[in-house]
Amino acid sequence: MLYLSLLTKTRFLSHFTARYGNLKFLDPIGALLIGCYILYSWYQIAAEQTRNLAGHTADPKFLQKIAFVSLNHHSAIERLDTIRAFHFGSHFLVEVDIVLPMGMCLKEAHDIGEDLQKKLERLENVERAFVHLDYEYTHHPESEHKIA
Repeated sequence: MLYLSLLTKTRFLSHFTARYGNLKFLDPIGALLIGCYILYSWYQIAAEQTRNLAGHTADPKFLQKIAFVSLNHHSAIERLDTIRAFHFGSHFLVEVDIVLPMGMCLKEAHDIGEDLQKKLERLENVERAFVHLDYEYTHHPESEHKIA
């Protein structure tokens, strides 16, 4: 559709120039307009990629999708403690903390976490997923890591 619109406008300008004489100034003006459009589109792309490379967080709708997939992954998951998703290049790095029963054996807990990780990594726009397993949710996740 855009191609046809551009073709129509080009034909109109060609006809107008041929009919109404020598309009040498149209070529530099057209080149200037095209150059400005290219600069504007490059600026938009650069601004978006800079935001993504700086680790901008995912939008709430994407986080809700991660929460839905995580909560419905296995019946033993009691609750979600923390969900984070950051831009990691063109996709997301996802971190999910799930709460499992305290008495669950390590093998079963590991299998649930690993399967959830693989399921999250199969989602569109997820580059890498990390699933943290816990048996309680009263701690503060921020205290588990060094703050840079």
